[in-house]
Amino acid sequence: MTTHAFTLDDVLVAMLSPDGVAEQLEQGHASRALCWAGLDHDDSAVRCLAAQQGVGFPDVLAASMQHGDVRVRMAVLEHPDTPDIVPVRVALDATADIRKELATRTKSPSAMELLGRDASMRVRVALARRMDHDDELTMRLATDPHPKVRAAIARSARPVAAQRALVNDPQHFVLIALVRNPNLTVDVTMALAQRPENVLRRGVARHTQHPEVLDALAHDPDREVRIGVARNPSTTVATAATMAHDRSSYVRAIIAHRHGDTLTSCDSAEVTPLVLMRVASV
Repeated sequence: MTTHAFTLDDVLVAMLSPDGVAEQLEQGHASRALCWAGLDHDDSAVRCLAAQQGVGFPDVLAASMQHGDVRVRMAVLEHPDTPDIVPVRVALDATADIRKELATRTKSPSAMELLGRDASMRVRVALARRMDHDDELTMRLATDPHPKVRAAIARSARPVAAQRALVNDPQHFVLIALVRNPNLTVDVTMALAQRPENVLRRGVARHTQHPEVLDALAHDPDREVRIGVARNPSTTVATAATMAHDRSSYVRAIIAHRHGDTLTSCDSAEVTPLVLMRVASV
């Protein structure tokens, strides 16, 4: 049987009240005995602090990762000094709920790599919703077999290869998520702008910042698409000048309202004050 030799620090910590333990930890005093006492504290915030400050003590670290309070385990995983092997073990051995929490917080590349292959779709979705993946992990998530994972990564994917994989996705809601990605290249955005689904082109017209795509959509047969272009702050004066002659009086009114100071070619007789009031109120 293993025995533990008590130190002076053990004795001193044992004399502290719970408030005294909390105060010592908050002041940055992190001895092994103090961290052990903090793990038993009634206040979860104190337990988390003890767990984080005890990552340098192997027995405290092990106890923290087996603690009944999930917030304590997550506090250890968030600490920059936690050894990389700890989140890796969690990614391999913990329950799906814990792995999902790990996926949202870990900074360990090794753990993220494992979580990208996790058997639970919920874990992979949680990972995909982050915005700090490397290119290889982003590509894996963009080609994940589950569309919810692909939709989650579609909102922020930066690598061109991942965007090109997603633009051909068979699931409509994945494409809708992709339309809202602020990092889309011109080529991928143009591909979305040429899709037959009105809702996708409308989304592109509202969200894209590429003037050349907006110029192409300025001639779209769908009025709602052209309204999106007219309202988009990235629409250039040259495109607006073309739209000043749009067949829809409402589109012309939006152009007159937003670009009236720079355009003189809009026919004011066709854009009535009533239409302009409608535009200004939207």
